[in-house]
Amino acid sequence: MLAMRLAKGVGKMSEWTPSQRRAVFDTDRSMVVAAGAGSGKTRVLVGRYLYLLESGLADLDEIVAITFTEKAATEMKGRVWSTIVQRQAEAEACGEDAGRWRDLSRRLASQARISTIDAFCSRLVRDYPLEAGVDPHFTVLDPLDASRLIDQAAMEAIDALIREGDENMARLIADFGVSRVAKGIAYVYGKMRTTGRPMQEFARISSEKIRRCAEESKDGLAEEWDDIVDTLAAGGADVGLLCALDWDSPEFIEEFLKIHSTAQPVRSVVTAKELDKIAKQVREKAANFVYADMMVSTVETVVRACEVLDETYLWLRGNGASMDFAGLELAARDLLRDTDAGERVRKQIKFVMVDEYQDTNSLQHEIVMELAGDPPGNRLFIVGDVKQSIYGFRGAEVEVFKGAMDDAQMDGGYAGMEDLGQNFR
Repeated sequence: MLAMRLAKGVGKMSEWTPSQRRAVFDTDRSMVVAAGAGSGKTRVLVGRYLYLLESGLADLDEIVAITFTEKAATEMKGRVWSTIVQRQAEAEACGEDAGRWRDLSRRLASQARISTIDAFCSRLVRDYPLEAGVDPHFTVLDPLDASRLIDQAAMEAIDALIREGDENMARLIADFGVSRVAKGIAYVYGKMRTTGRPMQEFARISSEKIRRCAEESKDGLAEEWDDIVDTLAAGGADVGLLCALDWDSPEFIEEFLKIHSTAQPVRSVVTAKELDKIAKQVREKAANFVYADMMVSTVETVVRACEVLDETYLWLRGNGASMDFAGLELAARDLLRDTDAGERVRKQIKFVMVDEYQDTNSLQHEIVMELAGDPPGNRLFIVGDVKQSIYGFRGAEVEVFKGAMDDAQMDGGYAGMEDLGQNFR
């Protein structure tokens, strides 16, 4: 009866679809919901939120509902409030006890935890500043001001490395110019922060990928080498010179191309197109192992620059007197993961709901999972659409949502999977 009353009371559609009904009323497990445009996802979010309240599974301050824009948070609060008011009026008209709905309506504005991820993190860190290791009176930087300070810190980081005599930084400046290098360092710094991982771990993983790619490229080229030699020999290239090439030499590509240039098309034997394809093939694969050492050194230099940038950026922010959104997220993650206060917060929250999960990044995913617990049991409800990822500039990784969908569809996974599918627009 409870589910039937809610199904009639929420939204404009007369009935829930089967997938919507399961997404709203199945609270025995966590849920991953794929919801495209026009599928009624906001109605489903509001419906599940109200069902948790009406069924007595949670109170207002025991549900965290996260959206990714202020507008969406305001809209969700508005829909929840209007439905609560509607339910109150229906109860009064039928002579039923409307006290519960009246109480929820009165407390909604002050107690409902419906907000963006940034607003949630800001409030959490303000509630526990000492545990989060932040200035209790911090201010939040406007994104444009934060970007300006990061750009300034990047320039100062470059200057510091040049003064230290870093040859890789000098080479980067000579090749690309100060402005482009500074923008690149600022970009890498931002990406590293959204992963939530230490900078040196980023350097280690990147270097390992470069080495692995170098080995795979060298092995792949070795497998094709006999055919390449035969084709170039058919065009008149010197087989002896090809076989004598030093694959570990930094001049390998240049020396190969010199020999390659001596090969000429031969009718019915080798075409110009085939020769061009070989040149491109060798250039691309050889670059991965010929320049591997230089690329690893460049990664190390860029990460070192990011470390200096981070120190300078902290100083420019008054040693933490002001914080940006990424800093708030990092502080919130660390608080939830590493402190007793985080455990208390987790115990206070019974359900976590997240909209637009395709727009989360790895750090935000960590925050959500720290809130929901591991495993999350029936506490987590996430909604997303892989076709609508729009916040790439904030480090959004649609793979996070794809991973959640894959996990939900595995046997023994932590969550159920629902696809709302139908478009009502």
